[in-house]
Amino acid sequence: MGRATYNDFAEPLHQRVNYVLTGSSDPLRNGFQAIGSLDQLVTENPDDEVWVIGGAAVFAGTIADADELLLTQVAGDFDCTRLFPPFQSDLHLGTRSADHQEGGIHCRFETWRTNGTR
Repeated sequence: MGRATYNDFAEPLHQRVNYVLTGSSDPLRNGFQAIGSLDQLVTENPDDEVWVIGGAAVFAGTIADADELLLTQVAGDFDCTRLFPPFQSDLHLGTRSADHQEGGIHCRFETWRTNGTR
């Protein structure tokens, strides 16, 4: 996750290492670990699966390396100032759920995958 996403978390996600991609030397709360780059993360953890959970800059910097994308499509206009980067030319739609509603908001869940060329 990026630093802004980290700031939104009250506590780390359970049962996993929570890496924060940051150039800041400010200490992080317990349960979070600073990492300077995605290359560093992959080099230090070559056999681990990496999940990217945001924010916008981290998605933009990692989407080209993604093998799979688990995407929640939310219907509506929420006056967002940051948007998910383009990805459709590199990935293909694997599955799409039926429309779903939570708290009056309509969404659907999609899985996008590479064509196996990476």
